[in-house]
Amino acid sequence: MKKNAKLTLLGHIEQIVELSLNSGLKDDFFEKAKPHLNHVKRVLHLNDIQVVFLSHFMDKSPVRMRKGPLIVNLHRNPRARFGISQSVMMLF
Repeated sequence: MKKNAKLTLLGHIEQIVELSLNSGLKDDFFEKAKPHLNHVKRVLHLNDIQVVFLSHFMDKSPVRMRKGPLIVNLHRNPRARFGISQSVMMLF
């Protein structure tokens, strides 16, 4: 985990994925990942479980989401960029 460097949105998402592996998503995971979860929640207006789901979705995506307009659009409308309907997002 980067300690002294300021993480980007994707950096926080990568940390969430790393911390969640083999965690069983127990309370300990949410405590350790809290700063990362809070950052992504604030930027994308999602809840904890949605952030974890999105993080793993992005991690497993065949499209590498590192640079370009996708990141800009994530800030504007994350649900539309991923084609995730409102009804699916409400499940989380």
